[in-house]
Amino acid sequence: MNNKILVITATLGNRSSLLRTIECVRNINVGNISHVIIAPKSRISDIERKYKIKCIPEPKGKKGIYAALNYGFYTYAKDYDYITFINDDDYWLPSFSKMIDILNKDSSIDFIYSKTLYVDENNRVFRKQSCSNQFYSFLDLFHRDIILFTQQTTLLRSELFFKIGGFDESYKLIADTKFWIELSLLKPNYRYFDDFTTCYMIQDNQLSSDKTVQRQEHYRLKKEYPVKDNIGMRIAEFKYRLINIGNYIQRLF
Repeated sequence: MNNKILVITATLGNRSSLLRTIECVRNINVGNISHVIIAPKSRISDIERKYKIKCIPEPKGKKGIYAALNYGFYTYAKDYDYITFINDDDYWLPSFSKMIDILNKDSSIDFIYSKTLYVDENNRVFRKQSCSNQFYSFLDLFHRDIILFTQQTTLLRSELFFKIGGFDESYKLIADTKFWIELSLLKPNYRYFDDFTTCYMIQDNQLSSDKTVQRQEHYRLKKEYPVKDNIGMRIAEFKYRLINIGNYIQRLF
């Protein structure tokens, strides 16, 4: 059985990279995939004409990517088995289809994630993401300043989005990190696909490059989900570092 998958991209509609993001989803021929673009109302007609894709205006009176994502998922996700979201400057690799294959073969899986390649504005890979099969330790690792994965590489059973209550819109940059913490505490049936399935572009002018706000929100989130420094946390970090030691060595050279 092919699962119905909803992909949402929130965008201002002014990046040329949006075309590649749209095409990368179209090129994945596994499952029943619907891609919805959320953008300012003034950009809707231009995006629809240029890219021939379903496009809806961002919610009135609200700003920010997480408000847009919440609006999109609350509007459409109930009609889909799995959901994910991807930024307008990021894209899937062909290997993303293998994660969808896994879900199509095992209906018991609630959540699956993999690894991303970090690329620059010229699409050159400058770093490979470290990752591991430790989703239940997501909170412990977060308190050791380790983010286990990025949202581009995920597929989530849609009903869990509603169970958690979507993204906390009071966070400007890391509401998805809070969401993954809450998901990990639910102990869903997850799979880790140990491969690179997406590319994550790093640009100087993107929202996530605001390190001051990011540090403030990380501090706030750690206070919201406090964990005492303990041996279990240190073991989780040691395991993560050991698993990724090859990647660390590769970065040195």
